[in-house]
Amino acid sequence: MLRDGGQHPSPKSGRPEAAMAGALGVQLGGINRYDGLPIDRPSLGDPDRPLTKAHIGRALTLMLWTSLLGVLLSMGWLLW
Repeated sequence: MLRDGGQHPSPKSGRPEAAMAGALGVQLGGINRYDGLPIDRPSLGDPDRPLTKAHIGRALTLMLWTSLLGVLLSMGWLLW
């Protein structure tokens, strides 16, 4: 996240995308299509493992647990 997060043109999505790439041990970015047009984005993360469909489930699980942790921490902060 610290190394690659600032490379993305969007200040709001580069750091989370880089953090997810690092957590999964994959490389994200490269050529993506938006409205059918290819857009070249910087590569985020290291290509330690090939990207597979199984990474979608792992990313969703990680997102669920980190969201739950954020809610619990926020509730603790409010109740403190």
